[in-house]
Amino acid sequence: MPLREGQADPHTELNIVYDDLARMRDRIVRLTGAFAHAQDPPSRTVRSIAGFRFEAAGADEVIVRSTFILLEVRSGRQQRTAAAIRTVCAARPSSCGSCRRRSSW
Repeated sequence: MPLREGQADPHTELNIVYDDLARMRDRIVRLTGAFAHAQDPPSRTVRSIAGFRFEAAGADEVIVRSTFILLEVRSGRQQRTAAAIRTVCAARPSSCGSCRRRSSW
């Protein structure tokens, strides 16, 4: 599926999807297999974002720091993931939704 109408060569132009015959066969085999779309057994997850701290960044921005914890339980095993998140948001309510997020930890 070409990115733009009228593209001549899928090898030199960007495509949304480009599947030749071999790739289509591989995709059919993978998608008709027993584990194509789900984990078996499925995981159970808990996510938590907490510890919000607000810092002034300037007249137009506010920095929000928080912590993120993810706990996944699958097949009786636990996996934990944690991150410190720094989010820069516009200070004006009219700009709600314009945030840039950077995680580290």
